[in-house]
Amino acid sequence: MPTTEVIPTEAGLDALALIVPGGGRRAAGRLRDHLTSTGRQPPDALRVIRTPSGRITAAAVAICMPGRTATLLSSPPHRTNESVQVARSLIEAAPEWDIDLLQAITAPDDDAMRAMFIAAGMQALADLHTMTAPLNRMRTIALPEDATLTPTDDGSLRLVLEQTYQHTLDCPLLRGLRKTGDIIAGHRAGGVVEDDLWVTINVDGHPAGCGLVTCNDQRMADLAYLGLAPHARGCGLGGAVLSELGARARMHGMRTMRLAVDARNAPAIRIYRRAGFRTRAVQRAVIHSPRGLQAAPT
Repeated sequence: MPTTEVIPTEAGLDALALIVPGGGRRAAGRLRDHLTSTGRQPPDALRVIRTPSGRITAAAVAICMPGRTATLLSSPPHRTNESVQVARSLIEAAPEWDIDLLQAITAPDDDAMRAMFIAAGMQALADLHTMTAPLNRMRTIALPEDATLTPTDDGSLRLVLEQTYQHTLDCPLLRGLRKTGDIIAGHRAGGVVEDDLWVTINVDGHPAGCGLVTCNDQRMADLAYLGLAPHARGCGLGGAVLSELGARARMHGMRTMRLAVDARNAPAIRIYRRAGFRTRAVQRAVIHSPRGLQAAPT
């Protein structure tokens, strides 16, 4: 069996060129520069397999991110055994990286890549729909009289987030794999946080959910999270909150709102479609828990 070799990220242009979709040294150079500039990359996060002559035949890299997560990228599995081997070597190293979740994303029709990640030790999570809506065309729905949105801090947010995760239909296999504080940190890292877009949803003065929107310099507002406690679901509140957050994001100069949702979360998808969102891309996610926590079976 070929030997998996760790190489420095800054010297891994040829390896990264195999990993970047479509290949190309320019794109690989941009990825290398990003990885070396973050200061979060473990020294053993880029691995390859070479032929005896020195040619790289398979490569994989883990990209560490805020919120104690990492994304695994791999070269296409043309040589299935070698691709599985190099990806598995990274998965086995992950417990040393101080992360709680390792994930990988594939195209919906790339069965070979998904099968390779699963053979390497990952677990299927969900098909994710990326949806967008022009903010000037989003449906307007007034908040109920008993509902208010108030700016929230991370301490208060921890409590209400736990409520919204109960019986969730959005990637339920993720529940329990990460600490709530790390989830919040990951959401915050998605862009600029404005006080009026990072809110607790209150009903009759009591916390019943939260809405978290970040803004970026492409005038895109990302709906990082919108969740309600079980007792607040099914009464139209989610659509009204989405409408209000969209209007506020527009006041901050945003033109479009974007979100990702589990394809099996039919109630949420109905809310988003009614608001004016349309699916722009579908991706398939697989995960692994480096801490050894086991996701519940589907």
